[in-house]
Amino acid sequence: MKDIIAREIAKLKSEVEKFFEKDEVSLDVAEVYFIFTNGMVKPVAASPLPDGALALVQRNCANIDLTCQGIRQRNLEKIFTAFINQPLCSTLTWEQGQALFAEMCENTKEYLQDYTL
Repeated sequence: MKDIIAREIAKLKSEVEKFFEKDEVSLDVAEVYFIFTNGMVKPVAASPLPDGALALVQRNCANIDLTCQGIRQRNLEKIFTAFINQPLCSTLTWEQGQALFAEMCENTKEYLQDYTL
């Protein structure tokens, strides 16, 4: 059993190392559970999300991905797009969103020295 676990961990480690060698790394995160029984390792799979929940999750995942891309590329336009697309910003006009984002950037500019404000 220890050999099987060690082999699976080595495979995962190799895949992670290859993943991070790429130039454009996606920051997708997956948490995987396994069942270890009788010399076997089986992943536990979840059932699909209901459509209503899936729509909420997909929007937030897209915003997180876009935010991460913006951070990696030091691209405030991408970060703003993710910011204004958040459900909490849905009541703001475009101009209000731009003003709020600009104010947030101004108030945190000492932490944003790598960005062009």
